[in-house]
Amino acid sequence: MTITRALDGAIVVGVDGTAGSRTALDWAIAEAQRLRLPLHLAYTASRSSWPRSGYGDHQVPLHHHLATAVQQVIETAPGVAVSWAQNVTMPVADLLEASKIAELIVLGSRGTQGAVLGSVSIEVSAQAQCPVVVVRETTASAQGGPVVVGLDGARHNDAAVEYAFRQASQRGVPLIAVHAWDLDAGARLYGHAMWGVGQPEENERRHSMVSRALSAPTDTYPDVQVNQRILRCDAVQALVRHSNGASLVVVGTHSRQEANEGLLGLVSQEVMRRAQCPVAVIRERPAQVRRSAATGAPAGPRTVTRS
Repeated sequence: MTITRALDGAIVVGVDGTAGSRTALDWAIAEAQRLRLPLHLAYTASRSSWPRSGYGDHQVPLHHHLATAVQQVIETAPGVAVSWAQNVTMPVADLLEASKIAELIVLGSRGTQGAVLGSVSIEVSAQAQCPVVVVRETTASAQGGPVVVGLDGARHNDAAVEYAFRQASQRGVPLIAVHAWDLDAGARLYGHAMWGVGQPEENERRHSMVSRALSAPTDTYPDVQVNQRILRCDAVQALVRHSNGASLVVVGTHSRQEANEGLLGLVSQEVMRRAQCPVAVIRERPAQVRRSAATGAPAGPRTVTRS
C-alpha cells in the first residue's frame, strides 16, 4: 500500500527494520543531504510482522519500523523532503518500478531473507534502471576517501566509469581505476603461472586499454585526479583491497543480456559481499542519467598517474 509517492529524482532506500537496512538508511540520509535530493523510504516486510487489526487498505498505520525511519529523517535531516511507501508482497517489483524515476536506490546487504547477500539486493542491482548502492552492515564510507572503479575493458563499463568520475568530482576526491587480470585458463588448470611468454606486450596492451577507457571521462571531469592500478591478480581481491578507506566502489553489470535476465556478474556479487565500503552497481546503459545541481563537472587541473 502506497502512503505517499516518491518524487522524481529521489533517493530511494529500502527499510525493513534490520541492522543492515538501518546502516543503509544512515548512508542514504547523508547522501540526500549532500546532493540536496528528496528521500523516499520503501518499507517491505512479511505479513506476519504487521499488527493484526481491522484496518482497511487506506487506514493501516505506518509500521513501527517505517515510522521510526521517517522520524529519524525528520530529526536528523530537517531540510530533506521525505516520502514513504509500505508494501508486504513484492519488494523487488516495487523497487524496480521506483527505479524508473529515482536518482539512486540504496539497500542493505541483508534483507528479510537473512542471506549473506539478500536476494532483493541482487535482483534489484541487476535490473534497476538507476544506480543501486549496497551498504553492508559492517562497512564504513571513509570521509574524503577515494572513489574506486573496476575496469575490465568491456563496453558495459562505460556507464560505471562515467558514474565513478561524477561521484569523485562531486565529492572532491581522487579516483582509483582498478584493472586486474588473473592467470589464464591454462595456468589455472595446471596450477602455475604462464606469464613468461609475451608478458611485456600484455602489460602494455592492458595499460593502453585502461587509458582509452579513461580518456573521455578524464576530459569531461578535468578536476578529478586519476590513479591507475593495473594488477595481475583476481579482480575481486583487487577491488576489495582498494575498498579499504574508500568512500565508494563502483562496478558495472556483466552484460545487458544478463541484466535483462535478472542476473548479476559474479565479480559484482563478490565485491558487494566483501567490500569495506558501499558498492554502487551500474547497468550498462541506465534508462536515465540524472544530474542534480551538485553533479556538474567544474573545470580545473587534472593529474593522472599509473602504476
